[in-house]
Amino acid sequence: MKRNFAFVGGHPILDFCNTIFIHSNSMLDLFESKADIERWSKDLSLQHKIDFTHLDLSVEVASQLRTLLRSLFESAILAKSSTTSLKKLNTIFHNHPITTHVEFSEELTFSFVPGQFSNQGIAWLQIQLQDFLLKSQPHRLKKCENPNCSHLFYDKSKSATRTWCSMSGCGNVMKSRKFRNGLKSR
Repeated sequence: MKRNFAFVGGHPILDFCNTIFIHSNSMLDLFESKADIERWSKDLSLQHKIDFTHLDLSVEVASQLRTLLRSLFESAILAKSSTTSLKKLNTIFHNHPITTHVEFSEELTFSFVPGQFSNQGIAWLQIQLQDFLLKSQPHRLKKCENPNCSHLFYDKSKSATRTWCSMSGCGNVMKSRKFRNGLKSR
């Protein structure tokens, strides 16, 4: 069954982590096949020089990386260290090196190139993680406060007070719930 992907994370690496989430009190995995990963990649519509139609990332590797990244981010939200996840993630990244390639045609450009023994999909995730860590502020990484949701997101609001992954989804649900509870207590 094809499910729609929710791109509410505010960054591709968080949207990747959000392909597994809580739904009706159980975990739902949107990467059941290689075709799901390719469909997600196309839907993300990134402007990278990686051919997403041939993204070489198996379901097993995608699931392993997503679990490790999610653990890392959830630990960061709680301001705790995730030594085991960090060690496993770093081992994978060390085994799949990437290099930077610089060119000049009409302007200076650079691209990342997977190493000889690297995997293009893992290299893309490394680049996204680097981009997120370089450009983000740790206190803006959050988990949706809807108890029935587990989406991670980057809070880009001016005051950094966003609490839900999306206003149209969880925000609407939570505000309606709060209103109904207020009516019941009268």
